[in-house]
Order: sequence, then C-alpha cells, then structure tokens
Amino acid sequence: MLKKRKKTKHKEGLQCTKRERTRSQKRNCSAQKQREDEAYREIAKHKNREKTNLKERLQYTKKRVHTKHKGRLQCTKTERIRSIQRDCNAQKEREDEPQRDIAIHKKESEYEAQREIAMH
Repeated sequence: MLKKRKKTKHKEGLQCTKRERTRSQKRNCSAQKQREDEAYREIAKHKNREKTNLKERLQYTKKRVHTKHKGRLQCTKTERIRSIQRDCNAQKEREDEPQRDIAIHKKESEYEAQREIAMH
C-alpha cells in the first residue's frame, strides 16, 4: 500500500495529513453546532415560559371598574395589558442579547475556519 504524503502545518512545523485536518475541522464544526443548538433550545424554553406567564396574567385582568378602591383608582384592563406587554418586551430584549452574541461568535468562527483553510 502507498503511504499518504504528509503535508506540514503552516508555521507550526507539525506534520499532519489532509484527512486529519478535515476530521478535526468537522469535529470542531459539529461541536460548535451542538453548542448553538443547546443555546437556541434554552432561549426557546424561556420564550415559552414567558408566553404562558403572559397568558395567565391576562386571564386574571379585570374589566374597567369606575369605583375607587381603598383610596386609589383601579386601572383599566387596557392599562394592565399594556404594562404586561411592556414587561414582556423588556424580557424579550434581555433574552435576545445572548442570541446576538451567538450570531457574532458564529461569524467569527466561520471567518477563522476560512482563514485556516486558506493557510493550508
């Protein structure tokens, strides 16, 4: 059988075959995808939890009441819904931050992978 020709890694001087390089790149890529999938699952869990909380809170909102309650005016249903939606939107923005970080990290990792391929 013929031996495969070994190509040297750029700069480092370590010897490895093209097959080894591609295998390591695939391993890194699949690990990256797995991490991203886990992060997306976590984000989806939080979003579903927020939706159920919002539904429960909307369920308990009352209709407009004109009477004063213990010296304070009761707020209307629309005001209550608006405040709940404001809270929900603020929560969504807080949850979207990690997603943006993931996207930035993904682009950086793709750039590094392309640079490595170009070096070899």
